[in-house]
Amino acid sequence: MMTVPLATPTRMSREEKLFVDGAVQRVLESSRWILGDEVTGFEEEFANYVDAPEVVGVGNGTDALALAFLALEIPPGSEVIVCETDGGYGAVAARMVGLTPVPMEVDPQSFAPTAELATRVLGSRTRAVVVTHLHGTAVPLLELDQWRRDAGLHMIEDCAHAHGLRVDGNHVGTTGDIATFSFYPTKNLGAVGDAGALVFSGSRPEDTASRARELREYGWREKYRPTISGGRNTRMDELHAAVLRARLPFLEARNDARRRVWERYATTLSSGGRAAILGAGQQSVAHHAVVFTASHAEREDLAGYLADRGIATGVHYPWLVSEMFRDASSELDRGESHTASSLKRDRTLTVPCTPELTEEEVGHVDRALGEWSTL
Repeated sequence: MMTVPLATPTRMSREEKLFVDGAVQRVLESSRWILGDEVTGFEEEFANYVDAPEVVGVGNGTDALALAFLALEIPPGSEVIVCETDGGYGAVAARMVGLTPVPMEVDPQSFAPTAELATRVLGSRTRAVVVTHLHGTAVPLLELDQWRRDAGLHMIEDCAHAHGLRVDGNHVGTTGDIATFSFYPTKNLGAVGDAGALVFSGSRPEDTASRARELREYGWREKYRPTISGGRNTRMDELHAAVLRARLPFLEARNDARRRVWERYATTLSSGGRAAILGAGQQSVAHHAVVFTASHAEREDLAGYLADRGIATGVHYPWLVSEMFRDASSELDRGESHTASSLKRDRTLTVPCTPELTEEEVGHVDRALGEWSTL
């Protein structure tokens, strides 16, 4: 029986593999493996790609979020609005630096955050909002940006799922004060381990980027002398930077391949059967293909049906943010209804949608989805 993996991080085209192999060899033969020319080169090339003034490479996407809060000098004890369904990464990062994450509900149609929903959890201690382009689909950026400006808040864009995503021709990550990216191996642009970056486009980006560079290396302003509070060791490795430089030129083609798979599934499920692809018809780089079913029981039935046919699936994500930190539930949950978020948690299933899937593998998944939806 054919088996289809959910993620394929080790697959790449012959040409891309040659570029990656050359990058790895270049680093191994160099005399510097941390914060050298490869990191500087990637920061410059990624900044050009997203059309931003400054990029700072760090150890992973979660540290990027934590350093974003610190670089913006958000006072400890402040509140940060996050999305109930974003997997908890913004909430974890906020707690790492002494901030209180407050989850907001999502829209029941788009399952995205909105200004109206953010207003419901806005408090006197709120200083920032984190918006996540979940599954590679854009949130309503202009609406949220105008709302946070009116409210006097910082906005951090979490672009961990959104490498290459554009809204009205502009790359996401350049609307808020700071954007964060993860380069975990399964991302649209992946390293060979953990890596992340901050993108600076807000006011005085050079100053906040300079602060982030100090924070990523112990708080050093000069070597061995910490002069800034909150510093840590979260430097991007030269190996990861070199691999990312090698893979960046292939990102657009890989995203196109993801979208073709995503759109194929959406077409198959568009005939009014038992499920649909979340975000179909919206601007997306198809980081995930997420099937939305009529009920939790239907989701479980679909997962079992696909498993019987050798098709791997996953749930992104099985917990709401307000369910994650029971020790701080009184801080995290202001009594908001989480109906739409709960529906997304209980009724969604992620199916294989990576650029390296073969035609046979995509066809196998597509047929299975079509067969199940019409049972």
